[in-house]
Amino acid sequence: MVDFAQDGARSVWRAALSGPHGEIVLSTYETADELEIWLTDIDGFYGGVGVESSDIQRKLGHGMLSVPARRSGRTLTLKGTIVAPGMNARDLSARFTSSLLWDGALGNLTVSSDWGELSCAVRIDGAVKTELLSDVGLHFEVPLLAPEPWLYGPEFTTQIFPAGQGTGLRYPLFAQKPKPEGTLHFGDQALPSSVALAHEGTATAYPTYVVQGEWDSGFRLVNSGRVIEYPYQVHSAAPVTVDCHKGAIYIGGFDMSYLLTRREWHSVPARSGFQPRVESLAPSTGWVDVHLRDTYI
Repeated sequence: MVDFAQDGARSVWRAALSGPHGEIVLSTYETADELEIWLTDIDGFYGGVGVESSDIQRKLGHGMLSVPARRSGRTLTLKGTIVAPGMNARDLSARFTSSLLWDGALGNLTVSSDWGELSCAVRIDGAVKTELLSDVGLHFEVPLLAPEPWLYGPEFTTQIFPAGQGTGLRYPLFAQKPKPEGTLHFGDQALPSSVALAHEGTATAYPTYVVQGEWDSGFRLVNSGRVIEYPYQVHSAAPVTVDCHKGAIYIGGFDMSYLLTRREWHSVPARSGFQPRVESLAPSTGWVDVHLRDTYI
């Protein structure tokens, strides 16, 4: 159960569930509009994640042979109360809540409050319960399952560039005039080949890189001594996506991981820094979009 009161003051919480039904938004502060959708609880938002293990009982002694345990998916129940302007609106609201995530596919649950925003992919995990409270009110509960145990903060995106990008002598030097005149310009300030990021979450995070532009002989991504190397040409029309969570690279939606010569996938421990660097294997005009999300459990 989530305690929506913090330090004696009422904190405003907001939960948005989106999917094939559209989107329903609940909050702990509703004004007297035509339809009020109150958020009453989110079971499993704290906790909610089980453990699976393959420990084996010792045959010739006491205790277990321990192996690392695995975390299960996250079980949640979204609870709310609707106050409608009339009986017809109440009945329509009850029918709408019964259709939440009706197709069984993944939707998205985003929960925000004064401290920030976290989200996860979810699917329906049982029958939606509705209880009519009066001619204008109803209470509902939506059982949900997040296949992953993680909760993600908003995505942060930045860019890094190969060394030398944006510098050098620009041509043509001067316009063709009877009396040549002009100013030599030796490039702009060098663009960053690395960037320092902070991961504030409580679980390991995995970055995603999108390699854009032209790379004649490929690229190398480096973080804390771990290297991901792709030694082939990259075209601007076919960016390379490096997904460290899945341990794969994609070009045009196809898994091309077999082309990597080094695949030391990057990860960011909880509450730690992260400083990726890109190197070009030949002069390049490309760049890399770095995507990272604070990850919690």
